[in-house]
Amino acid sequence: MISESVPLPVELDDAPVFAQCPEYYPRASHHAFHIANSFSAAKAELPVEWQWAISQAISQDGEFIRKENCGILGGAHTDFIRHYAQSAIDVILNPDYSAGSSRSGIRSNMTMEQFFLSACAEYHRFHPTSPYRGVTVRHLFPSQSDAFDPGCSARAGYTHLLGDAKSSPVVGKRREERVKRDDPDYFRRCEQVARSIGA
Repeated sequence: MISESVPLPVELDDAPVFAQCPEYYPRASHHAFHIANSFSAAKAELPVEWQWAISQAISQDGEFIRKENCGILGGAHTDFIRHYAQSAIDVILNPDYSAGSSRSGIRSNMTMEQFFLSACAEYHRFHPTSPYRGVTVRHLFPSQSDAFDPGCSARAGYTHLLGDAKSSPVVGKRREERVKRDDPDYFRRCEQVARSIGA
């Protein structure tokens, strides 16, 4: 949650893409490889960016796979962001991908969201004929450890709720009170939506 009273840093204002922080995970256990293998076994092709990122990881024999933590996500290069988001939605919803999706159990939103953003950015950044050539990702925090350091979070005016914290009644009440205080119009809209779905 970003406080309305603390704007994003100036260096993110004109960023083509910005995210919370970079993350690195051991390649050997990364779900991106499992998904790629499942799609291959189902004779279904993942987007070219995903295939490229996997081939790069294999050819460079690196220990880690990079992801972009999407606790925040935005940027000035909306065409690229739209391309990334639509490609991810296609993998999840397009019937052409259903055989691979069902084999892989592609319910991991973090892989689709975070690994795929990194794959798209790196692929298009260097591809000579890409309309998104040169795209880069900047970060609110330089590392995952900084993102979860209470002092760094306080200075940035940003807190990322992890896992079960999102469903904690205590945390939920604090979020409700903060939104009600900081953005009453948005709070009223949330109440209307909640009533309309019977929540």
